[in-house]
Amino acid sequence: MAGRLAARRLAATAQEDVTGVDGADRHAGLGSRAFAFVLDSVILFAFALLFATASFLNIYFGTHSGRDNPSDQTITISVAILMASVPAWLFLNLVLSLKRGQSVGQYVAGLQVVKEDGASPGLLRTLLYWLALHPL
Repeated sequence: MAGRLAARRLAATAQEDVTGVDGADRHAGLGSRAFAFVLDSVILFAFALLFATASFLNIYFGTHSGRDNPSDQTITISVAILMASVPAWLFLNLVLSLKRGQSVGQYVAGLQVVKEDGASPGLLRTLLYWLALHPL
């Protein structure tokens, strides 16, 4: 259902076998989807910490190791570094989703996002999927 809300006719399926023995689609269960989402969230937190560290180091070195007050330019650059984490995260996941059909959490859980016919979704559908399911 969440896949249908994000982009019409997308579904998270088991990676090994898109169709079952009787030819019906195998959709991933709630547990494996939740596990993949939590794992992606942990990775997002670590990813955001890298940008936060770069931002704080910019302030630290821009104030001569904390001896001066930060200038407006230093603060602006630090905020830009923090804000860059959002499009960088989206770009990383778009590349992974377009090339492999899965994020890191989906890879570990053995899930893959495909259209109902088993083909990979295009750029627009993948973008809608990520913006609807993982809004930042």
